Amino acid sequence: MKIASSLKSLKKRDLDSKLVRRRGKVYVINKKKPKFKARQGWVFLMNVGSTKEINPEKRISITPDTSKSYKNLGLNVFIEKGYGESLGYSDKDYKDTGAEIFNSSDEVLAKSNLICKVNFLTEKELNLMNENSYLIVSNYNPEKEKKFIKNKVKIFALNL
Repeated sequence: MKIASSLKSLKKRDLDSKLVRRRGKVYVINKKKPKFKARQGWVFLMNVGSTKEINPEKRISITPDTSKSYKNLGLNVFIEKGYGESLGYSDKDYKDTGAEIFNSSDEVLAKSNLICKVNFLTEKELNLMNENSYLIVSNYNPEKEKKFIKNKVKIFALNL
């Protein structure tokens, strides 16, 4: 994925989806789902989301410090209510960094373009993700990968 310095540098031959940084905000360029029109294509604000992990997993993928870093890059951060409680982070810690807190994981998954998780999503969570979304996951599971490809979800695995 190439990061363009401005919308003028995009050409028709480029991929359908791109990350673009403009005026301190990161956008995804995608011609299929318009939000507002720019010169060379449709522009989306990148929304990063994460939901609670299934027990007994206590690790989380976005801490309040990480959330602050994402906000400084111009990204929106969405998390589920009670997300960081397993590690002692309150919802107030996340709100102070600019993250938006939703009552359910369904809302987070429906509004996010990029999902960060420790473990792979469940079937239910996969069905709630938007097409052409991105998933960054720590624990890679090749058996579940085929289901993600059918839903046009792009996976980045960070095996430790």
